[in-house]
Amino acid sequence: MWDYRRVLILPALAATLIAIAGSSDAEDVVELEEQAFKSAVAAVAPSLVRIRTVGGRDVVGGQVAGSGPTTGIVVSDDGYIVTSTFNFAAEPTSILVELVDGRQLAAKKIADDKSRMLTLLKVDAENLIPAEPAEISEVKVGQWAIGVGRAYRGSRPNLAIGIISAKDRIYGKAVQTDAKVSPVNYGGPLIDISGRVVGILVPLSMQGKGTTAGVEYYDSGIGFAVPFEDFLSTTDRLKAGETLRPGLLGISFKSKNELTGEPLIGMVRVDSPAEQIGLATEDTLISINGKPVQRIADVKQAIGPLYAGDTIEVGFRRGDETLSGSAELVAELKPYASGFLGILPARPDGSENAAAVTDDETTGMRVRYVFKGSPAEEAGLSVGDVITAVKFKNAEASGEESNDAPDWSPVTSSEELLGVIRNLRPGQEIELEYEKGDSPSTVTVALDSVPTEIVGSLPIAAIVPPGEDVEVDTGRLSETWEDGERSYWAYVPESYNPQAAYGLIVWLHPAGDTMEAEVSRKWKPFCDLHGVCLLGPKAADIAGWKGEEIEYVTELTRRFRERYSIDPVRVAVVGRGRGGVMAFQALSKERDLYTGAAIIDSPIAGDVIQNDPNYRTQFLFAFDESIRILPLIKRSAQLLNGLKFPVASIPYTSEDGRLPRTSIEALFRWFDALDRI
Repeated sequence: MWDYRRVLILPALAATLIAIAGSSDAEDVVELEEQAFKSAVAAVAPSLVRIRTVGGRDVVGGQVAGSGPTTGIVVSDDGYIVTSTFNFAAEPTSILVELVDGRQLAAKKIADDKSRMLTLLKVDAENLIPAEPAEISEVKVGQWAIGVGRAYRGSRPNLAIGIISAKDRIYGKAVQTDAKVSPVNYGGPLIDISGRVVGILVPLSMQGKGTTAGVEYYDSGIGFAVPFEDFLSTTDRLKAGETLRPGLLGISFKSKNELTGEPLIGMVRVDSPAEQIGLATEDTLISINGKPVQRIADVKQAIGPLYAGDTIEVGFRRGDETLSGSAELVAELKPYASGFLGILPARPDGSENAAAVTDDETTGMRVRYVFKGSPAEEAGLSVGDVITAVKFKNAEASGEESNDAPDWSPVTSSEELLGVIRNLRPGQEIELEYEKGDSPSTVTVALDSVPTEIVGSLPIAAIVPPGEDVEVDTGRLSETWEDGERSYWAYVPESYNPQAAYGLIVWLHPAGDTMEAEVSRKWKPFCDLHGVCLLGPKAADIAGWKGEEIEYVTELTRRFRERYSIDPVRVAVVGRGRGGVMAFQALSKERDLYTGAAIIDSPIAGDVIQNDPNYRTQFLFAFDESIRILPLIKRSAQLLNGLKFPVASIPYTSEDGRLPRTSIEALFRWFDALDRI
């Protein structure tokens, strides 16, 4: 029902606007404009409430939680109120609502819209005055917009004047205004000159997520409001207590340029709507729900307003073929966990018969080590066995049609066996053909999860010295990068044999100290023992790494791999302090280059990657148990572990702050098992 006061206010407002149009005096125009704004605010005022919270956390998202009153909008005469989720970021124990007539009532939180950051409240009251929505299709860029709040005591709401700057912002979920938007009016309405509600003022961000994302635009002339009409279309679901969440498709794109990049798929998440549709890497999206898309930004704009549970129809191009499919979007994508057999493959050791021993097409892949308690050990595999073929045991679980049993896949290298198993999940079964001595055998194996523990000992994968002088530099190296401004050091075992496969550790130093002398001296014996090369790029400024230097580090790594015989499965980036942050960021950006990251005395920072069967990625955290930031480090490890990455840890104690020898030994054992299958 609409209040009689609104009926009286609107004709008065129309008369005011006519007076403005007919005035020739500039001062009169300003005064009449002010009257029009006040009339518009008066029209919506009966529908505004003042919200106060009691209790809760003191700090939210690293900031002191706001404790002042905020604003809400009445959406129905029986006591339902909408406001910004930001107002409850501190998780208060009680919510109090003050109505326009001064009554104070306890409110109950009914549900959240976590896509548009709105919260629906309920108070025990009747005959309230719901706000009138503006038709969003009629809202024009450049028209007057007034941000309104009732955070202060008094009969008149506070207001901020501006215009509608843009529509369909934040991936189609909000209108933008240059009116000042802040916690004073979060949850309040953005109204037009007639007092109708265009949208609900909320902090939103293109990049950030969470209840405080977008607060950085505080009073900046960049504010956002969720269209009131859009919210009203979801009230039945919210009143039923349903939490609304953003709809996820489950893809990522090859291009990092959202504005100009082609929507060419780089990855499809396992068990996602995208996989259900049949999307695959290298497919190009061409339409979403019948609307053409040409850029990544178009795709995000089309999917952005959709909720989990909404059905999406996707048109895509695969080669010369145009295809389409539909699926229901989900609220959460399952982290991918790859299967684990429990073996280490033999490696080329530089001897003349190395190929025959390990990766020959006739003999298959020889087992170097069997992990204790692994599926491989339980199946009877042992050191020296040669795996020659593999096939899926349970075709249905692997995504194959049950009446189309897969054929045996020959295993001629460790890469081929890993390529099969990393696309399977724990619990799935495979069949292996292998030779134990001269006896061929077949065995069924149920895969397990990749373990996080570092084994206490591993057999040394000895490398045979070269039969003749090698043509590359070995030992300790110090060289200058091509730009002449940066330098790097390296260590290549003196007995380097180009016919063998070496591991590569890229060392990223902490701020203020390259640690070159210490690392090269203490790590050299382990490099010689395990067949590992060290590469130590130096930051342009010894005071610390900068984000743009990742390109330098990765390009140097690639050139070193071309220069020496490096096993691509055993390339890890290891960093300490700020170097540890860089190590995580380098791996995140170049997952085809690095297979592991060891982070010493540092948490992670930057965008969090997802586990992807196309990249076998493993992490290690080494930390001094007395370090002040230990909770952040443990939180980083828990985050990656929750995403189903194998995450190992090496806690240590040290009086001088240096990594103890036992921890260095454990780090090299972790590194030596990066090629585990």
